Amino acid sequence: MLQPGEAVEISVPFYSELTVEYEVSKEADIMWPRSKVRVVGLGDYPPHLLSEVLVMKVPRL
Repeated sequence: MLQPGEAVEISVPFYSELTVEYEVSKEADIMWPRSKVRVVGLGDYPPHLLSEVLVMKVPRL
């Protein structure tokens, strides 16, 4: 799981085709008693977030 502002970089051998699978979570699971945590957000991400992820370019290897 990446936090806001974090990134991941993966090195792979050269291939003519590369498939990247990812998931954008739309819900938050609370595993602690609510009295012990501050809930920052639940539910859907802002509508523009998914479109921004989908247009991100993967660098050619």
